[in-house]
Amino acid sequence: MPFPKDPIKAEETRRKMRESAKKRWENPEERKKVGEASKKRLESPEARKKLGERQKKLFGTPEHRAKMSEVGKRSHGTPEARKKASESARKRWEKPEEREKTSEAVKKYFEDQEIRKKHSEMLKEALGKPEVRAKMSQSAKKYLEDPEVRKKVRERLNRAHDNPETRKKMSEAGKKQFENPEARKTASERLKKRFEDPEERKKNRDMVKKYFEDQEIRKKHSEMLKEALGKPDVRAKMSQSAKKYFEDPEARKKQSDTLKKYYLDRCWYGRRMPEGEYCGKFNDDLKERVRAFFGYQCLKCGASQNEKALSVHHVHNDKVACCDGSPYRSFAPLCPSCHSIITISKDQKKWIDYCQDKIDSLYDGRSYFYRHEMAEYTGMPEWADEKLALACARKWIKKGRRTIKNKF
Repeated sequence: MPFPKDPIKAEETRRKMRESAKKRWENPEERKKVGEASKKRLESPEARKKLGERQKKLFGTPEHRAKMSEVGKRSHGTPEARKKASESARKRWEKPEEREKTSEAVKKYFEDQEIRKKHSEMLKEALGKPEVRAKMSQSAKKYLEDPEVRKKVRERLNRAHDNPETRKKMSEAGKKQFENPEARKTASERLKKRFEDPEERKKNRDMVKKYFEDQEIRKKHSEMLKEALGKPDVRAKMSQSAKKYFEDPEARKKQSDTLKKYYLDRCWYGRRMPEGEYCGKFNDDLKERVRAFFGYQCLKCGASQNEKALSVHHVHNDKVACCDGSPYRSFAPLCPSCHSIITISKDQKKWIDYCQDKIDSLYDGRSYFYRHEMAEYTGMPEWADEKLALACARKWIKKGRRTIKNKF
């Protein structure tokens, strides 16, 4: 039967055909019959190839793509239509065999490198447009506003991460992606730009805090870290990565500035360090005499001084103890690690008592050499910074603290 040329009659014919198709499609037997016929027709590789070429030819024209896009928007333009489609997909997806079938079909489809390349280029092109990214972000935010949806997504992610194979696969995919220096640079710049906004930093910090409020999550993360750090190869890899990172002078300076800010905001009884400088008597001379008195060893852990000089810590946190006549003029040489632990701690009383008790019990309350003792020890009549430091270090290493202590 030829299609009517009259627009009014043609529209009426189309309407009747749609109604007839809908009515026929409501019958499960009819749907099954059509599905089996389609499957049978597409069993032939030639038929599938022919259909694929026809679809490619159709979708190669912008007009057809625009037309199909409009059809899709029209069919899913109403909330009822979207809800119906969603329920239909969920119902179909509840069947394990259906999920497996779809998964296999997608894997097989993406085995073709040309198809993967084409999809990758299309995604890059789409995500390169700010309006597309903004639209996707808004859509995701709107979708995740529902607590039930968030809970469901979190459970699905947890299930995926609980599977060792999935974790391994994701890890390998991430490594492969970041092998490209350009990809690393792009990700780094994007994160830097994002965290320049104070609101974004605060939002991210609050989100992390909220995430780790769950004791089960904290325990799980702790166990994962312990397991990872218990492997020598993991520790060696982290060490090499850190060394490589700190080879860059800019990276070292940046880390130093960050630690200084953190240190200044938290040290001295767990609060910000008071303004002002150390008194004039707390100089290199005194520091070297403190280190020498304790045998160039950390008071807390006993680590020996290496290329970097030990820090000299004010036990009672008094920056002007040398000049104000304070009776608490106790000092302690500390390695960088112990110095950080003590100065950042909020329980300063604990560390004051610890250091002072150790000085009182082991060193009779003394914590540095007098100048004449230092001169007698080094064999130098006068103080000479570099030479004396070198002489002290060599003599201490050879003789040890116990031998020298008996002299004074």
